[in-house]
Amino acid sequence: GLRCVSLARQAGGAVEVAALSNLADSERALGHLDTAIELCRATIARAAELGRVSAAVHVYSTLAPALLGLGRLDEAAAELLAGRDALVRAVG
Repeated sequence: GLRCVSLARQAGGAVEVAALSNLADSERALGHLDTAIELCRATIARAAELGRVSAAVHVYSTLAPALLGLGRLDEAAAELLAGRDALVRAVG
């Protein structure tokens, strides 16, 4: 996982965002919810830095369940709304 992210960082752009997102999804599936949340937020931040918010829209579907799994309901709701807003901006 981390090697893939390292290689993706070298490639840059949306490839890096996709690699971070995939790693976040894997961590969530393995039950490593705190790590998944950190990776989701890093994915969203990196996509924003690159001006490619649409590249990270799908990561909210990993972030919200991870937050819910930790009982962080208000945070999950806020992130779902942020994801919706990002999607609306992405599709115009």
